[in-house]
Amino acid sequence: LMQRFFERVDSVLVHSDSEARVAYELGAPRVSVTDLPPHLPGGAPVERMPHEGPPRLLALGIVRDYKGVDLLLEALAEVPGPTLTVAGEMWGASGERVKELAQDPRLRDRVEVHGGYVPADRLAPLLATHDVLALTYRSATASQNALLGQHHGLPVLASDVGTFGSQVRDGVDGLLVPPGDKQALVEALRRLAEPGCAELLRSQVRAPDLSGPWARYVGTIEA
Repeated sequence: LMQRFFERVDSVLVHSDSEARVAYELGAPRVSVTDLPPHLPGGAPVERMPHEGPPRLLALGIVRDYKGVDLLLEALAEVPGPTLTVAGEMWGASGERVKELAQDPRLRDRVEVHGGYVPADRLAPLLATHDVLALTYRSATASQNALLGQHHGLPVLASDVGTFGSQVRDGVDGLLVPPGDKQALVEALRRLAEPGCAELLRSQVRAPDLSGPWARYVGTIEA
C-alpha cells in the first residue's frame, strides 16, 4: 500500500534517519529529513518546590509495550531508593503487566500507578513534582517527550532510540541506555540514586528551542 502511495508523490518528508531508510526501501522518489517541530502540551512550567531524598521518576503517557515501562519497573525493583509515578492510560496486556509489576514487594511505597488520560492542565504540576522523566522505550521514531521534560527543567532517562540520542546529552542533562537492556537500566538507576546526581543533571538542563525548528521545518517543505 505504501509503495503504491509513494509512486504518486514527488517527495516524502520524515523526522528521523531510520524513517528515511524505510521510505527509500519502499520506493520513495525523494526523501527529506528534518526534526519534528515541538508542539508541547501543558503550557509554561510552574514553580518547583525543593526536594530532599531519592529521585522521583515519572513515566508519562499511554502505557504500551514499546514504551518499556515494564522494563523500568523490573529494573527499579533491583535498586533501592528512587520512586516512580506511572501516569497515563493503561493499554491492554501492557497496562496489566505494569500494574502487576507495581505490586512487587520490593516496590512497596515506591511506585504509584495513575491510570487514565492526563489532561494538559495537569502536566505542568505533575512534572514539577518529579525529578527525572523516564522514556525507556524499546523502539521509537520521532518524539517530543524529551523536549517536554527539558521544557519543565527535568533531566531525562531515555533509551537511545529515535530522536532521544540527539536530544539528551548523556551524563550531562540526562542518561541514555541501550533499548531493551534491563541491566543498563539498573546501572542508570543506581547512578541516579547517588546523592546529588539527579540535581547535577537537572542543573545542566537547557530549555529547548521552540521556534527555530518550526522555521527549519517550513523551509524544508518550501525547498
